Amino acid sequence: MGGLDQAGLSRRSMGLLFIGVVALALIVLFFILPLRSNVISLQSEVDELRARIQEQQILQPIYVDLLARLDDSTGKQFALEGLDRDFLPLEIMDAPEKLEAMAENAGLRRYTFYPVPESLTDNSQVLLLEGGLIGAYPDFRSFLLELLAWDNFNRLELLEVRGRKEGTEFEILIWLNIG
Repeated sequence: MGGLDQAGLSRRSMGLLFIGVVALALIVLFFILPLRSNVISLQSEVDELRARIQEQQILQPIYVDLLARLDDSTGKQFALEGLDRDFLPLEIMDAPEKLEAMAENAGLRRYTFYPVPESLTDNSQVLLLEGGLIGAYPDFRSFLLELLAWDNFNRLELLEVRGRKEGTEFEILIWLNIG
């Protein structure tokens, strides 16, 4: 204890010094180190967001070009040109065959259509058909344009698009006038 007396530190001062060092260690352990790891994780999020912003800046001209192409109404005008709109009464059993022929003409690879029995009532003039198609988007667009030009077409109920290994799959519900 002679060294403590020479330094001028009493037992009480040593205790307070020890408590201060322990408190400082606890502050570093429980506040500064967790905040540092939080800052590191936030920095990684900032870097990720910067990369996403840079990607969006690269893709933005392509997006503007695609929007300009979609706004071009001349494609719609020429797409329906030359297609007849003659209404012919349609038999229930002929409807799937007609749609499958349209899908084949459009270049789609796999296609099936079948009537939904619940859509038929006693005096029903419309028929709901469910179908699935597999192919490329341009071929499906050709199919839809031919379908829209068909006078028996009433409305499109549902369209689901899924990516598959063998091509894009389109599920569709179509209401037809059977007349």
